[in-house]
Amino acid sequence: MKFTFDRVPLAEAISFFQEKVNIPTDNWGDLAEIEHTAAFTIAGLKAELLAEARDIMDKLIIEGQSIEVARQEFRRIITDRGSTNPKSRDRD
Repeated sequence: MKFTFDRVPLAEAISFFQEKVNIPTDNWGDLAEIEHTAAFTIAGLKAELLAEARDIMDKLIIEGQSIEVARQEFRRIITDRGSTNPKSRDRD
């Protein structure tokens, strides 16, 4: 599946993200494609670590940070706190 990322007004992006629900999963395929639209999930993360990642993403979106900054923060989280899915460390 190919995803595209188009620019949207910041207020719209913030609202869309804030409406998502945290859902811990073991694999990306644990949720149906349409469920990913409403879910904030990072495969392999337990609920507590997922909530931490969500808080950071919320802050980065509000600040208008780049996807690269988000990736760096995610790598920091899984390095500092550990991940239940070692493969997640190598994904971009």
